[in-house]
Amino acid sequence: MTRKADTRRLNRRKPFKKSGKKILIVCEGSVTEPNYFGFLRRRLRLYGVDVKVIGGQCGTDPFSVVQFAADIFNEDKDIDLCACVIDRDTHDSANLSKALNLCSSVNGKSKRRVFQVNISDPCIEYWFILHFEYCRTPFVRAGNKSRGDKAVEKLKSIYPGGYVKSHKNLGEDLFPLTKTARLNASRAMEDAAKTGEKNPSTNLHLLIDVLESEAKFPEAPRS
Repeated sequence: MTRKADTRRLNRRKPFKKSGKKILIVCEGSVTEPNYFGFLRRRLRLYGVDVKVIGGQCGTDPFSVVQFAADIFNEDKDIDLCACVIDRDTHDSANLSKALNLCSSVNGKSKRRVFQVNISDPCIEYWFILHFEYCRTPFVRAGNKSRGDKAVEKLKSIYPGGYVKSHKNLGEDLFPLTKTARLNASRAMEDAAKTGEKNPSTNLHLLIDVLESEAKFPEAPRS
């Protein structure tokens, strides 16, 4: 190839540009959630979006997570979306209601910026379960095992090779099944709204939708 032809080919490449969006994801968990969302950030090649994932620094109850995220969101006016990823599990209703009320208050202050809560009942493992099958059988506390523990047990029984909280290949294993999980989550939400029973359900797919929508921007050049 001549130098002139090579120059023309390079000029035809789409320029890499940023969407200008800034997304903050604040997680209740310190390992599983940050690892999962960190993988999605890399796999979706969100190089044009400023995505920051925080986990384990904000307490372990819904209100603590939302309060921590709200403080950052209110201080940093450049954040376009702040998502609080929390589990319902053993947290009492009063704490959850307080968290949701704070979310509504913070989100209502701006028409452009979004502050939201993404809840998995009983825990994020339910979202992982939906990658493999549709499930609306309630998770019930048994002995010293919480509803979340029972969901983890269920996931372990269907996860190829077994599941552990610190699973390094979690995101890679689940990513090809995201479409199935999204459809199952949407179906579960519809049934939860119809029956009034939220155990189990999740709206985490709505956050995944946002992240995937940002993947439309040109990929960063490979080294």
